[in-house]
Amino acid sequence: MVRRVSTATATHASMGFDMLDLMEVRAWLDIATGIATLCALGIGLFQLRAVKRNAELQTNLSVIQAERNVWALALSNPTVAPHIIKERWGAEGGERLFACMLIDHYEALYFQYRRGAIPRSYWAGIERAMLEHISSPTLHAIWAQHKDLYWPDFARHIDRRLKPAAAQ
Repeated sequence: MVRRVSTATATHASMGFDMLDLMEVRAWLDIATGIATLCALGIGLFQLRAVKRNAELQTNLSVIQAERNVWALALSNPTVAPHIIKERWGAEGGERLFACMLIDHYEALYFQYRRGAIPRSYWAGIERAMLEHISSPTLHAIWAQHKDLYWPDFARHIDRRLKPAAAQ
C-alpha cells in the first residue's frame, strides 16, 4: 500500500513546520499582544496623570493671579489702600504686607516650577533665596501666622524644606 502525502503537508514538513509549531507561535503572539496592551494602558494612565497634574497646577496659578489682581486693584487706590493695610496687617502693616506679597511671589514661582516653566537648575537658586528669606525671624513669624492662606502643596513644601534648615 502506498501512502499519499499532500503537497501542502510535504511542503510544511520540508520547511520544518507542523501544527504544534503554529500553535506555539500563536500562543506567544497572544502573550506579546497582552504585554503590548498593558504597556499602552500604562502609558495612557501616565499621560492622564500628567494632564491632571498640569490642570491642577494651572488652576492654582489662575487663583493666585486672580487674588493678586484683586489686591493690586485695592492697593493701587490711594484712599482705600491705607485702610486695607491697617485693617488687614495692623498699624505696622507695611512690613507685613511686603512679607505676604513676597511669599505670594514665591508661591507663584513654586507653581511655575512645578508646571515645568522654571528649570531645576534655576529653581535651586530661587528656592535657596526663598528659604533664607522665610527663615528670617520676621518672615518666619508671618509665615507661621498666615501659611494657612497659601495652597496646601506650597505650604507643605516650605515646611518640609524649613525643618532641615532649622535643625542646622
